[in-house]
Amino acid sequence: MENVNQTTISNGTLPKPVFHFTVFEDFFHHIPSIEKQNKPRHNVAVDVLASGRKWLIQSRDAAADLGPSDDLDEAFLVGILEKAVEKRSGVYLLGDLALLALKGPVPKDVTDTEAKHLRYYKWVAEGRKDEDSPFASSASSSSSSFAKSAPTSHDVLPEDPKASTCGNCGTSGATQNCAGCYDVFGAGNISAGQAYCNQECQKAHWDQHKSECRELKRLQISMAQFQEIFEHLVASAYRVALAEISEENGLIRAKGRRGADERAAYLGKHIAKKFRYNLAPSRDAGKAVLMHGRGAEFVDQCKPLVDFFLKDLPHKSVEQVTFYVKNCHRSVWLEDDGSHTFSPFTPHQVLRITLACGRAVVVDASGAQFGWREVLSPWETYKRHRVHAVIGEASHQVAAAMTASRGNPTGDFAHDASAIKALMAEKLAAYLLPMVAGADTFDLQDLSPKGRAARFELVTSAKAFIDKLARVLEKSQAFKLYFAHDFRIQATSGNPFEYDGLKDTWFTPAEYSKYKRRPKKMKAEWVVRLEIMEESLARWAGRGRDLNRLPEWQKYLHLLRTRLLA
Repeated sequence: MENVNQTTISNGTLPKPVFHFTVFEDFFHHIPSIEKQNKPRHNVAVDVLASGRKWLIQSRDAAADLGPSDDLDEAFLVGILEKAVEKRSGVYLLGDLALLALKGPVPKDVTDTEAKHLRYYKWVAEGRKDEDSPFASSASSSSSSFAKSAPTSHDVLPEDPKASTCGNCGTSGATQNCAGCYDVFGAGNISAGQAYCNQECQKAHWDQHKSECRELKRLQISMAQFQEIFEHLVASAYRVALAEISEENGLIRAKGRRGADERAAYLGKHIAKKFRYNLAPSRDAGKAVLMHGRGAEFVDQCKPLVDFFLKDLPHKSVEQVTFYVKNCHRSVWLEDDGSHTFSPFTPHQVLRITLACGRAVVVDASGAQFGWREVLSPWETYKRHRVHAVIGEASHQVAAAMTASRGNPTGDFAHDASAIKALMAEKLAAYLLPMVAGADTFDLQDLSPKGRAARFELVTSAKAFIDKLARVLEKSQAFKLYFAHDFRIQATSGNPFEYDGLKDTWFTPAEYSKYKRRPKKMKAEWVVRLEIMEESLARWAGRGRDLNRLPEWQKYLHLLRTRLLA
């Protein structure tokens, strides 16, 4: 049988795959079955990566005993596994396997195990739509009860049962809705408020409904302000340098600019960038890419900002819910630094708020990455149609006063990419607090014209502050990107001390242009500069300067030596 053509998938261009029976059969038997992968477990990607690593070790052992293999299928699998192991990311491995499955129909002559895995990865990458579920005939599947019956368009939720059931007499098919909470959940064509047969029923039920109605409306107003500010914040501190964004058949492909991180590391550029909406074919497609993987930033890194808008809202509880999604209207395929991630493979985070009236509502600030239009939704309807499997729940304590976030730079590239948003959210919440306090206080959920004008001023001021803060951070010493000594990972100059040691090592644009066509020479020159930096810092420490910081210097020098010898 033919082999997969010898190519990498780093550029996202694969020929139609034709599988070598023994290699792919062996690999797919080593990793967890699709039934296990489909269960609600937080460490699915970790398990797949661990199993793949074992297969990789066996492959290396065989090569040591028998000599290198000329099997192109094996070379292909070894390549994607080595990349995933190096980056310690099972999500990258799943992304590469999904890309393989998306590049053409699964051949009929592959084994049943191979076909099942590839069809499963294709289904997940395309959004886990119930109507296309590979588990449709399985009674144990978490999707089986909705398979073949779900709507084919998933951008908005189906109508909530309360929207057609009279709140007073319980008659179904009620057509009149409470004007206060009608369409409070957004998206234009969804009725999620309370329905009534007529005005008489509404008046009779008002004493029971008014608290729920007002709480829903207040929450909607608060989250509308938050959402506009949150999107502006994320767009002002985006990590990936994008080259293009395209969309086809509900799959949005965002390609990072090749070599952008390398250039930024050698030149000591800032880690954050301005998001470029103009690259996207539509505003919705751009927003989907912007919000790709931002669920954790919403519920965690931006907690001070979330709490600012929730602190005066009557509620019984607020909980963080982590889950795998299903029924995506569209999904995002991000190519960055030779890796591929698809949004449905990554756990998603939302807030579930139980209002004082007892109504449970979900706030999904980053659902646009899946093509979902609502920010607010009734929890039960949302869970039924968008939650594939819940993998974690945790209490979210709304702070009445400002609390410190984890937005301080540490020098770790992966951490600091999110820490920037945390730092900006914390400073923004502190900036906004005086605007709603003191003698000129106003209610964030005030429904009057005065309240609307005050909210407009608050949102406008918040955006201006974010833009100013982004400019300040761009010029700051922290969050400057550089290569670590082993050249496989990147770090940031997490504090002024590190920056002072690194600032003389970075290349000028002219030097980078000189060396970039000679990568070995460039790395050699970089190592020399880092060694000079280490010697300089050692001399400073030896002279006893700033003795109160000597332990920090010694720790940093030890880190440098460890990386040099790695």
